[in-house]
Amino acid sequence: MAKEIEIKLRLSPDHIAKVRAHPLLKELSSTTRTLDSDYYDTEDFALRRRKGAVRIRKSEQGNCFTHKSGGRVLGGLSSRKEYEFPIEGDTLTQGFLTRVDLNVKAVDLSVVFTTHFSREIWLIPFTKETQIECVIDRGVVQCQDKKLDFCEVELELKKGKLDDLYQCAFQFLSDLPLEVENLSKAARGYWLAGKKMESPQIKYFVLGDIGHLTERDTRHLMGKIFSVWQKAQMDLQLENNRKSFCVLREAILDFKRIISKSELAEKYQYIDKLWDQIVTSQHAFQKKTHDKQYNQLLLEIGYYLSTIPKLA
Repeated sequence: MAKEIEIKLRLSPDHIAKVRAHPLLKELSSTTRTLDSDYYDTEDFALRRRKGAVRIRKSEQGNCFTHKSGGRVLGGLSSRKEYEFPIEGDTLTQGFLTRVDLNVKAVDLSVVFTTHFSREIWLIPFTKETQIECVIDRGVVQCQDKKLDFCEVELELKKGKLDDLYQCAFQFLSDLPLEVENLSKAARGYWLAGKKMESPQIKYFVLGDIGHLTERDTRHLMGKIFSVWQKAQMDLQLENNRKSFCVLREAILDFKRIISKSELAEKYQYIDKLWDQIVTSQHAFQKKTHDKQYNQLLLEIGYYLSTIPKLA
């Protein structure tokens, strides 16, 4: 079983040509594939509750079975276990599930949603030690008669250092009109199918004096708050509801309170200004999500927190 580590950045289709012309890509050759995937689950979404996903992906180059499990998403970075192997045909069998030690019966699984997209692929020799796969995915997630379009850049660490992956992402984000993306194709599909993400809850993490916290405890607490912030933003991206905005607002306030005690203290003024701008206006926050400085902040926070242990 491999570990998939990637950073996802949202892209407007109007700017695809700009990505292709970026200095990291323009001298490299690319390949293009058309990919169709069926995502399976039980009627009560048992796999989703386990934070897993099962799919069969079909292409002209051949079909494959994939099981993803666990992991987390933090400031555009996703890290999860992935078991993938080529298959004959496009029918889910019990043998596939047994091979990945998944305790579920194939007869209980059915297609919940599908994805259909084109993928353009480059392999970036970022350093002598680090190779990064860059892809542009553009297509649709579909559940019955409901659809969601997507267009995104994915940067996957094929080998080498996580620091290099982040440096690559910072270059793209600095040079191009991109935004940090936490929503996966599967999250979109499950939302269309009626299985909403777990609603983020307001948690008053920072109530008293935090001067006694160690650096490790501070980072861990920041991670918890940032996770709530990001979940609320994803919820807003899909549903645009007032409750999620209130949760996000409280998370940003808590984050502002604790960041002054961290190595990211120089970001306090920006977050303080951000809070002032969005405290009463959901519309103001939605505009802010397209701001380059805001997206660079999300990536920087994710980078800072990426080395702490998995959050509870």
